[in-house]
Amino acid sequence: MANKQDQVTGRFWQARYRAVRLLDETAILACAAYFDLNPIRAAMAETIPRG
Repeated sequence: MANKQDQVTGRFWQARYRAVRLLDETAILACAAYFDLNPIRAAMAETIPRG
């Protein structure tokens, strides 16, 4: 329905989400830092949760 309204084809979230291959340890650590710090950047948390 959304595709019809927007006059597009394909999966609904296709353009927004895509896989990225993490080829080395530096890329993995950068991705982990991004993931862990996202709630802080979004002002949803003040610290990284432990667990």
